[in-house]
Amino acid sequence: MATHLEYSDDVFIRLFSECSFPTSLFNHEAHIRLAWILLQQYGYRTASNKLCQFIERYDFVHGDGTKYDRQTTLSCAWIIHARMQPKETFLTFIQSHPDLKTHMRDLLHEALSN
Repeated sequence: MATHLEYSDDVFIRLFSECSFPTSLFNHEAHIRLAWILLQQYGYRTASNKLCQFIERYDFVHGDGTKYDRQTTLSCAWIIHARMQPKETFLTFIQSHPDLKTHMRDLLHEALSN
């Protein structure tokens, strides 16, 4: 597979939760998609907890365990959640909010400073 978008939402979540999603495909947009799928399925509270658990475990299995940051993950999830619309596909969502891919650090800084 060349991109995370070639996986269905169910397969994407299953592979990620099992820590078997290819690291070469887990880019920034895939992080956003992971949050978006979980938020669609569970709402903010449950989704944010699952997102933190999934990313922390994935970093431990595939990294050195130092790249996961709970505050950053929760803040990103909140920003994504605030922009979501009912019955919107991920492709529509990400095309409507390109700044999530290109300026997330700025959005985080703004959110954390308020």
